[in-house]
Amino acid sequence: MDMIAAIAARLREQFPDCTVLTGEPASGSAPKPFMELRELSGSRQNRLGRRYRRQALFILRYVPAEAPSPAPENAISEMAEGLYSLMASIALPEGGLLKGSGMSYERVDGTLLFKWNAAYDGIEAGGEPPLMRTLQEEVGTDG
Repeated sequence: MDMIAAIAARLREQFPDCTVLTGEPASGSAPKPFMELRELSGSRQNRLGRRYRRQALFILRYVPAEAPSPAPENAISEMAEGLYSLMASIALPEGGLLKGSGMSYERVDGTLLFKWNAAYDGIEAGGEPPLMRTLQEEVGTDG
């Protein structure tokens, strides 16, 4: 499951006037406003059977449109507030939810840096795990 693709699709749906970049960082050639989405780190923990939990730390850089409408500072504040609710839960194409937590943002040189953790629980594709065989129990008496 590609978490970046699911997040980018949701961002494009929610903010159709904003370009969403998922590759290399933009070198100033992207039209404003735009967003850069990157996965900073990730982990996977195996659970019972074929189940697992995948977690990742993401960063989103938002570069607002030039003034006058709305002023860049207002655009940054509005975007941050919108991202809190948007990243809390994203429906995945295969079913299930990508759940966000630990969200924070900061303003850097007129841009927004939004960081958050995301996790989902999955099941590996493949054959069924081996079933238990018949249990034969021997009972004896103490004596």
